Amino acid sequence: MGPSVAIQIDDLRVGLLAILADVERKFGSQIDLDADYYWHIPTEAAFDIGSNPVPVVGQLSDDIEELARIEDDRLIVVVVTIGHRRDPYR
Repeated sequence: MGPSVAIQIDDLRVGLLAILADVERKFGSQIDLDADYYWHIPTEAAFDIGSNPVPVVGQLSDDIEELARIEDDRLIVVVVTIGHRRDPYR
């Protein structure tokens, strides 16, 4: 693996809020995800460039249910990787 890269939480917050504002401006307050299943590459494999990752099936409806179960006082850690698409909002 290559060298570690760090980002300030404030910088990440600014970027995520800008993305959400742009998505809301383009699509409104609700997004039709147009699919339920997707390919997921486990995080460890996604960042191990020398490996041949094996994707597994993920399900957006399950992810949305998990978000709905998160309590307000819990810490949420979000890792966003958009490298596979040039325009993640299309």
